[in-house]
Amino acid sequence: MASVDAGKVRNVGVLGHGGTGKTMLIEHILHAAGATNRLGSIEERNTVCDYLEEELERQQTIAMKLVHLDWQGTRVHLVDHPGYVDFIGEVAASAPMLDGLVILVEATTGIQVGTDNAMRYANEHGIPRAIFVNKLDRENTDFNEVVARLQEAYGSQCVPLVIPVGEGEALSGVASVLSDEATDERIADLKTSLVDAVAESDDALLEKYLEAGELSPEEFTQGLQQGIQAGKIVPILAGSVTRDIGVAALMDLIAKSFPSPLARKIKAKKDGEDVEVTPDPDGPFLGQVFRSVVDPFVGHLTFFRVLSGTLRTDSEFYNVTTSTKERTGKVYLMRGKDQVAVDAVGPGDLAAMTKLKNTHFGDTIAAPGSDLELPPIVLPE
Repeated sequence: MASVDAGKVRNVGVLGHGGTGKTMLIEHILHAAGATNRLGSIEERNTVCDYLEEELERQQTIAMKLVHLDWQGTRVHLVDHPGYVDFIGEVAASAPMLDGLVILVEATTGIQVGTDNAMRYANEHGIPRAIFVNKLDRENTDFNEVVARLQEAYGSQCVPLVIPVGEGEALSGVASVLSDEATDERIADLKTSLVDAVAESDDALLEKYLEAGELSPEEFTQGLQQGIQAGKIVPILAGSVTRDIGVAALMDLIAKSFPSPLARKIKAKKDGEDVEVTPDPDGPFLGQVFRSVVDPFVGHLTFFRVLSGTLRTDSEFYNVTTSTKERTGKVYLMRGKDQVAVDAVGPGDLAAMTKLKNTHFGDTIAAPGSDLELPPIVLPE
């Protein structure tokens, strides 16, 4: 068995235009989860995710980073991505490996090129996503205006789930549209919009809604979960990362509403024929390499995603792409430049190995004797 129940694993990419607050969001999440004992900052050049010399110099992310943490019993892997279009290859490499995306939008600027790119990759790979509207503590911000622009650009399935309490300097927290205690008329209107979006995400629910004029609480809750996991509903959440507002609500959504790796449909080829593999922690190991780097701190590092089965430390795997056997040596979960050695990794885990000789970007790695090959990862020209 894998060391963590695969149903309680989430892996999520953090995307958005440069400067929207992705690296600091992860910094605050790690701190809130108790994974770090202090908050770093971009200005002080001491964040978990930005540690390369050029990143410290430019004060911006230029390469994807992996972190893992425990959020109330759920193992969450987060991937911090560069926001500028020059580094779009980093997004293209990891997107096929992810089960969810958080797309940051800055309240003062709204939709930017990085937002469009993130939504494009989400659609291309069928990845569920949530939009986090950040920096709502800034002056002259209007959450409703940002929501209107998002719906105009990406459709009415983009619906507010968490809204700000107060505006600008007066931002004091967030409120859930699903809260039973809320008597705010604005929340009642938003809940109606949310019910409409849930009904429209499923034909059977829509038929029931049109006939009865309402959905039962059970139908609504189940429909909302299924809609988010299918990418048919895109929840919008409000907040301010620097003031720690909305961060916990975002993490609760990831843990409770994003899909587990066991829900993934794995497409592979066997003897030239298309086959579908069901993720199973106790099945044969199957994974794919999505990054291979020379790290200034540890040397050659190979990042991979476990799709099915379990890979143990100091064991053997077969590289289907190069038809070679390799030993795993140590298997690590990453937290920026730090590695945490683990005994085993299972479905959904994003992990790393060092000193592999014949394993490279895009390779399918599997249990010895396997003849399953995963589709190649396509990078932009």
